[in-house]
Amino acid sequence: MSRISMCALLFCLSSAIAFAQTPKDFNACAVVTAEDATAVLGAQAAGEPVNPKTKPPRVVPNCTYSGEVGGKLQSVKAQFRFFKSPAEALATLKEARLDVRGRPLIILGQDAFWDNKQTQLVIAKGGTILTLIVGPAKDNERLPEPARKLAEMVLPRLD
Repeated sequence: MSRISMCALLFCLSSAIAFAQTPKDFNACAVVTAEDATAVLGAQAAGEPVNPKTKPPRVVPNCTYSGEVGGKLQSVKAQFRFFKSPAEALATLKEARLDVRGRPLIILGQDAFWDNKQTQLVIAKGGTILTLIVGPAKDNERLPEPARKLAEMVLPRLD
């Protein structure tokens, strides 16, 4: 099996596992708030509200906020993936880090890495993997520090 086929298979499996283990009622925007985004961006951030027409249980694993800083559009994006166990989440994180040759980090005692190709921070905590993208729309303009700052605000809420 080629490396690309193997990566595609692992992605599909991890997505299926993540979907199967999602909490019954979860809103990513309740964990990563507009206030957090405003603090990290240094400008007022706004996001799209959750559709009130959907009936509970409601699962919203992604959240996006945007704001203008110095005439440039900046954004904060958070994606949560849920796994059966902390060991499974950590193994997935480590495998992803090896695939992209990410720079390993420890943030508030949690395993994480900075993905230089997609310029995003990926963190495992418990049975959850959190991916944070903070900064300008262009990948080559994003830096790890704003994402790290956001992670330090958000991680304590994931207990």
